[in-house]
Amino acid sequence: MRVSIVREWASMTPEERIGVRNYMLQWVLHSAADAAMGIVRAALVSALAVVLKRGWLDMTYEERTAFFQVGSCSLHALLSIDLIC
Repeated sequence: MRVSIVREWASMTPEERIGVRNYMLQWVLHSAADAAMGIVRAALVSALAVVLKRGWLDMTYEERTAFFQVGSCSLHALLSIDLIC
């Protein structure tokens, strides 16, 4: 998946890039409890890191803040930590 994303990055629209990033993040966060998905999750985390690195400078400050807020709240929800998000 990582190789495909790198190969297709230049031809993707900003909306497609955001969609891919959000999809991978949500999938990784929602599959965290499933031990059987460990290998797939590891591959997606690697691909997500590439997507974040390539798109970081294209994101506005507000988009970065929103990204970390969603990720943080999702992670806390998965870990059953009481936070107001």
